[in-house]
Amino acid sequence: MATTGAPLTRFSMAPLVQQVGEYPCPVARAELQAMLIDTFGRERVQFGKRVIQVEQTGSGVIATFSDNTQATGDFLIAADGTHSVIREYVLEQKLERRYAGYVNWNGLVTIDERIAPADQWTTFVGDGKRVSLMPVSGNRFYFFFDVPLPKGLPQDRSTVKADLTGYFQGWAEPVQQLIAAINPDTTNRG
Repeated sequence: MATTGAPLTRFSMAPLVQQVGEYPCPVARAELQAMLIDTFGRERVQFGKRVIQVEQTGSGVIATFSDNTQATGDFLIAADGTHSVIREYVLEQKLERRYAGYVNWNGLVTIDERIAPADQWTTFVGDGKRVSLMPVSGNRFYFFFDVPLPKGLPQDRSTVKADLTGYFQGWAEPVQQLIAAINPDTTNRG
């Protein structure tokens, strides 16, 4: 619960693990990129490219980029962001982005068991808002805050903590501790 911090429910990942045969492994984007570079080599992992076309062939897939270069492979992982060309290819239609009705802040903080257990995904909900944390590598939590707000509000990193403190006033102490722990310079807003 938002104000008390009392659990509403706990759920097991066991059915998912049984179905797919693997445990979920949340990982921060920068670490995923580092793992790809370590595994495949820097020359095979490229950044700053924009996919403009995808073509499936009998032997794999071809991705064409905005600089007219191409990459071929056995498969393609769609991780091209919110304006995804690959999503359009897979769904066979273009989906227009629409405002979901809330603003999201997210980032990483050092795990602190006063905020949440280090071995579970924790979510606080109430008043149409939510706060969520999940453990990722490096002894950190990935966190996010969702607040229903009008579209188009200005962004100001210098007021992140004050804004979140106001939106989550009266919420459970772990939420207050999370707000105190975040670094406004590395907190994203979308």
